Order: sequence, then C-alpha cells, then structure tokens
Amino acid sequence: MRFYLASYAKVRFRYDMDKKGTKIDADLAGRLRGFQAEYDHTQQFAVGGATSDALLDKYDLTEWLAGQRLVTGTADDIARRLEELYRAGVRNIMMPQMLPNVVETTAALGPVVHAITRF
Repeated sequence: MRFYLASYAKVRFRYDMDKKGTKIDADLAGRLRGFQAEYDHTQQFAVGGATSDALLDKYDLTEWLAGQRLVTGTADDIARRLEELYRAGVRNIMMPQMLPNVVETTAALGPVVHAITRF
C-alpha cells in the first residue's frame, strides 16, 4: 500500500496543505514539500516502486500518511476502528481493492462488512 500512500501525498497536499483539515506543522510541511519535489508521477502505480518507497522513507512520511488514510489489522480491529469513526460522524468509507488477487481480498472483507452492519 506504500504506492497508494505516495500518490496520496502528492495529490492531497500539493496545494494549500494548511487547508486540508489536518494539522501540518512546519517540519511536516517541509518533509511533504521535499517529497513532492522529488516524486515521479510516472511511477504512481508502480507496486513496490523503489523510488516512491525510498522517498517515503527519506522524508519519514509512511507512518504519518498511513495514520491519515488506512485502517488495518484483524477483521475485529478494523470493525472496531470503523465503528469509532462512525460514532465520530464519518459516513463515507472507501475500501479500495489494490491487491493482486481482487476476488480473494474481496472475500476477506466479508467479515468486516458483516461486522459493520450492526452500527
């Protein structure tokens, strides 16, 4: 999912990063700008792209970006986190299928979808 995070960092924070609904301090803003200056959009969807991965590491952005966009863990962990988000007012959740075996990963989402129908 690192390629997804890299693309998100480039698109989401390229303009008006202080108006995105999240706190961006001077250090983080500098790291995002450095990343954006070096990011190669032609490699945007290259899974395992060494360049994007190296930039995420160079600018220490992986964990912060993941915290902005991803809910991971066991089906129970994910359902718990989605319930927290729902109770906080979130109503639109997107579950992108970006892994190689779409049928298998879609089936694996079944327990999560079933768990969240209760709230």
